[in-house]
Parts: sequence; C-alpha cells; structure tokens
Amino acid sequence: MNTLTISQAMITLSDLEKSYNNKMYALQDINNSTVRYILELDNQKHMCNEAFEFENTFNELLEMSNKIYLLKTEISKSNSITEIDVLGSKMTIQGALNKSRMLRNEKEMLEVILEQSKSSKIRKVDAAATSVYYNVCEPNFDKLKLQKLLEKINEDLLELELAINKSNNENTITIA
Repeated sequence: MNTLTISQAMITLSDLEKSYNNKMYALQDINNSTVRYILELDNQKHMCNEAFEFENTFNELLEMSNKIYLLKTEISKSNSITEIDVLGSKMTIQGALNKSRMLRNEKEMLEVILEQSKSSKIRKVDAAATSVYYNVCEPNFDKLKLQKLLEKINEDLLELELAINKSNNENTITIA
C-alpha cells in the first residue's frame, strides 16, 4: 500500500506514462521485434544485431499498464468525490476542472474576438471630381465590457487553479 497526495500521484503517473510510451515504441521497432542472422550452409549462425529482451520488456509494459490504470482510477475517484470551495460555491475537483476547461475556451474565443475586431477609418476617393468618403470598420460590441469579462475569466481561472492545486497537495489517495 502506497499513500500519495494527488499531486504526487499525477507526477508518478506522468513518469510512468513516459516510460510506458518509450517501451511501447521500443517493442514496435522492427529491430527489436525480430532477430537477424546469417545462416551458413553448415548451420552456423552469425548474429547481425544484438538480441533484444522482448519478453522482459513486454512484461514490464504490462505491469506499467496496470499501475497506470490504478493511478488514473484513484485520481479520478478522488477528483469526483473531493469537494472544494471556489468561486463562491462548493464543487468537486472534477467540476472545477470542467469549469476551468470551459473558461479557457471562452478566454481563447474572447482574445480572438478582441484581437480581430479593430476599429479603422480609411479615406477613399473613387475617381477625380467625386466626393471623398470613409470606409469605417467598428466592433459591433462593447469592447470595454468584453475586456472586463476577459479579466474576470482570468481571475476565475487563477482562483480555480489555486484551489485545485491546494486540494491536490492536501488530499491523499492509497494505491494498493
């Protein structure tokens, strides 16, 4: 039995997944999944590549897969039941993660809108002896209102992240 904070479990999970992916790629490499040798007429073998310990690496991969599954399950379980007070209400860590993801999408959208919606006024003349006119482009929304909303979203994201990190550093899970 191993007791870890959720943050420690996520770090362990990240390391395990990195090793898991490296082993998976190693197992899929043709040079590791085959043996090449020269076979002479008198049945003498001359190896062309070093033998890869396929069986051991494969078994290690399966063990890692089980550990990854256990860690992810325990983290998910904890995220679904652990409640935090954030943004003036009680929500689970999973709820806070969902809210954070939604706010990030909204933040990205608002940043694009604010960046693209620039005011401009271009003086135009179509031909000699014609009237001058202006080609005007203005946002069809209250730019200050959107900027304030963006600032509020940034504040909410920071508050969510701090609450999630605090909870992840305080709450523990037990891995059997």
